[in-house]
Amino acid sequence: MENTTILKEYKALKKWHISHLRQEWTRINRIGCPKELDKEGLISDLLRDSYGNKKVNLAFNLAI
Repeated sequence: MENTTILKEYKALKKWHISHLRQEWTRINRIGCPKELDKEGLISDLLRDSYGNKKVNLAFNLAI
């Protein structure tokens, strides 16, 4: 169930403009520079901040 939630949020975030993703990343991570990350990196960081590394890895069938 949670895997589908993560995948749906991933698809929704892919539609966002990169400037909005950077604003959201900056809101969550007070320290750091989001300009070094591409769109996929920003989405990955946002999902991992929300759900944790293990759940995101399981949702995308990545090796743990």
